[in-house]
Amino acid sequence: RLRTITNLHEQLQEQALCDPLTGLYNRRYLDEFFARELAVAQRERTPISLALI
Repeated sequence: RLRTITNLHEQLQEQALCDPLTGLYNRRYLDEFFARELAVAQRERTPISLALI
């Protein structure tokens, strides 16, 4: 039962972060990913850049 719940949780997480039509990551993913990467760059004092297409 725990395996089923874990599997469903992973599916929901992916559905929340990816566009179902294109399979590309969405803005919610960008918000989470960029926050983590910005924290790493600040901690390590390295530059970071972002390109949006």
